Amino acid sequence: MAMMYRARASVGNVTSSGVAPVRGRWYFALVIGAFLLVAVSALVESSRSPATLHDAAAGFWVLVVLAILADTPVVTIQRPRAMPTVLTSITFCYSISYIWGYGSGRVTQAAAIVVASIFARRGFWPTLFDIGRYGLALATASWVFTLLGRPRPTPSDAADLIGVLVAALAWYVVFRLLTATGTWLCDGGTWARALIRDAPVEALSATALLLLAPMLVLLVYTDVWLIPLILAPLFAVSRMSRYYSEQQERALRDQLTGLPNRLALSEASEEPLRRCTGPGAGSGIAALLVADIAQMGRINDALGHDVGDRALVAIGRRLGSLADSRTLVGRLQGDEFAVLMWDLADLDDVLDHAARVRAVFDGPVPVDSQPLTVHVAMGIAVCPAHGTTFDVLARRAYTAMERAKRLPDPLVVFRFDQEMPSADQLTLLDDLRRALDEPGNHEVVPFWQPQVDMATGQVIGVEALLRWRHPTRGLVSPEHVIRVAEHSPVMRKITMTMIEQVLAQLAAWRSDGLVLRASLNVSVRDLYSTDLVEWLETRLRHYAIAPSQIQLELTESALMSQTVAVLASLRLLRRFGAGAALDDFGTGFSSLQHLRQLPLTEIKIDRTFTARISVDPPSEAIVRAVVNLGRELGLRVVAEGVEDDETRARLLADGCRLAQGWYYAGPMPADDLVRWLTARAARTSRP
Repeated sequence: MAMMYRARASVGNVTSSGVAPVRGRWYFALVIGAFLLVAVSALVESSRSPATLHDAAAGFWVLVVLAILADTPVVTIQRPRAMPTVLTSITFCYSISYIWGYGSGRVTQAAAIVVASIFARRGFWPTLFDIGRYGLALATASWVFTLLGRPRPTPSDAADLIGVLVAALAWYVVFRLLTATGTWLCDGGTWARALIRDAPVEALSATALLLLAPMLVLLVYTDVWLIPLILAPLFAVSRMSRYYSEQQERALRDQLTGLPNRLALSEASEEPLRRCTGPGAGSGIAALLVADIAQMGRINDALGHDVGDRALVAIGRRLGSLADSRTLVGRLQGDEFAVLMWDLADLDDVLDHAARVRAVFDGPVPVDSQPLTVHVAMGIAVCPAHGTTFDVLARRAYTAMERAKRLPDPLVVFRFDQEMPSADQLTLLDDLRRALDEPGNHEVVPFWQPQVDMATGQVIGVEALLRWRHPTRGLVSPEHVIRVAEHSPVMRKITMTMIEQVLAQLAAWRSDGLVLRASLNVSVRDLYSTDLVEWLETRLRHYAIAPSQIQLELTESALMSQTVAVLASLRLLRRFGAGAALDDFGTGFSSLQHLRQLPLTEIKIDRTFTARISVDPPSEAIVRAVVNLGRELGLRVVAEGVEDDETRARLLADGCRLAQGWYYAGPMPADDLVRWLTARAARTSRP
């Protein structure tokens, strides 16, 4: 499968891997037709040739032997299974055709191709196609000599440079047209793109090899035993051509796993996507699956990057075993892999194939006899429903994959409500950056939602929630803000802006006699290093805020996938007295081992459990267990999403005292919070 996504100099490399050509019927017709034309024309030319093999017989056999050996490891020192862009043997076969006629040159060329194919372990069809295209190119050169009226060369006129140049040009034009047509039929895409693929180096190689022929002709008639000296420049040309081909192949291959890279996947997708959307589309649908290995950061931190690399190689090998005539596996970057699938019947067929990918990760990955358990988040985008180009499908598969990271289900199919239009995202990101950089920013501000002791009614703290009032769009949902900013440097700007505003507000409230504890959400990426926590400590000193008045919240699903990376930051946070909360607890399936190791002060029960506590006994059992767990670990437990009195009463009965939700108050600006607190205090003080 390694050559599936790219036809090299010999088009048939694709079919030798067992993968059917895109336009198989026409490809095989081209191969058979070219071969038959060569065979017939060779017979006709041989019957008409005035030359005999007795004329300069020693030179003839020297050229034949060198032609047969020229493309084997005996002469070229080529690696196994490698074929050059243009066969070196054409120099000798072109000279033989020039002196002894096309029939002799064609037979020699066919023998050289067969021997080279045996060494390279190529299949029947690629070998037959090479015989056809090289043979027709030689036939064209021979016909050009005939049209030019050139007689058979003699020692005095062997270097007939004009005839050699014109015939060489004709040879290359026919060779390039046949190669491009074979590539187009085999790989798909456009014929024009196939025509220019590898053309520069191929033209340079062919020119150098063909123009050495006059020297060989002269040596045949002067000193035949000097002919082997031509091997030195031939070897240089061969190495140059092969080096270029290897560089081109390397550019399409991931260096660690050996799988096709993003560029190769993009090229390979052209034909399957065209068949989904082009004229006469009806061969099914295509899909792109993007998979992210969640634990790679932890593996690298705990065991070293060399172990992480070997794990990626093992995963790549497993995924590569899924490749077949309708599936191509590649590595995009880092711990991200992609699976391109085509000719699928419907979405159920896509999901069946995705289940095969998912099964790859069911068992542990053995690395150095150590089994490593990995988890994966996968997103799927389907052509034509979600896009008709590789870039669009990749972007939307990424979007679905990011959503899968936040859900229990590791496989998510893209939906259009999961993303904003890309141009709108860029505009929104620029507007967000401008708002954050603007002095006296009044657009990106915290709203405050109180946390209440349900037993006493006392407000014990507030959570600062991000709000952005866009000057023309109005209030932008926090989910959209995070989705736009989370993979950009703007995310750190949001975090630092929110911290600065929260601390300034706590200081202002303190001067008015109001002391509250505030929580705010941060991205797990903000804690990959201790820089943010160290900066927070300096800002606390600047505002003279007690560290116990501030608490950073991280979502469970994000934190559990990056525990090692952020542990140092959390420990530093707790060391100087600030708090750390685990938000959305219960949605990320965190292990108790992780919970025991993390230096937390609070866990927040996700609203998906509290909202169903009065109608779903399992949800209530989970809430009760979390409350008891928090109590045993010495952690505050806050229930999110308390919307009615029945939920409040059940939470209290289950031992949970702290809550936030619309039953008490929704998020509000700072001034509204003060008025709410004042009104609440007035109500509770009435007899």
